[in-house]
Amino acid sequence: EVVETGPADAARLAGLAQALDHFRGKIDQIPPMYSALKHEGERLYRLARQGKEVVRPARPVTIHELTLIEQAGATAILRIRCSKGTYVRT
Repeated sequence: EVVETGPADAARLAGLAQALDHFRGKIDQIPPMYSALKHEGERLYRLARQGKEVVRPARPVTIHELTLIEQAGATAILRIRCSKGTYVRT
């Protein structure tokens, strides 16, 4: 859900850097529908392609490092070091 759009200024960038703090450490992550995980023997991505969505249990993952490297316009470059099984969208 997009709650606001606008130009990125220093205050907004500081806010982005602070928001990243929320995602560091051990977190529970709900796997995306477009993943190879199975639900009742069927791959989630196959169900997603059929337009179906199922409840997926959250899985524990660890974000060891999450650093804002650079930001230009609507693009941000991040350094992410995470545990296996972590999903990151680009």
